Amino acid sequence: HYLHKDLPPILILHGTADKTVPYQGSLNFQTQEKSLNNECDLITLQDAPHNITTWQKSAPTYPQQIADWLHHIFYTPPTTTPAR
Repeated sequence: HYLHKDLPPILILHGTADKTVPYQGSLNFQTQEKSLNNECDLITLQDAPHNITTWQKSAPTYPQQIADWLHHIFYTPPTTTPAR
């Protein structure tokens, strides 16, 4: 209910074996964000439960995926001035 245009980029991580929060909720949230032209990415953790302390077993690459996303969002290539 609080979504609006021009929100900052959002990254969602959600395990498909989460029994606490339905995975479909993250899909719905992402769809709503994208319909507002907001950047919202979802990293699906196959077979991961709700408890983050066990994600490394189910999805060992998730920390690198987060780092890659952060790099994508925040890295601005340096500008170069043409040589004279």
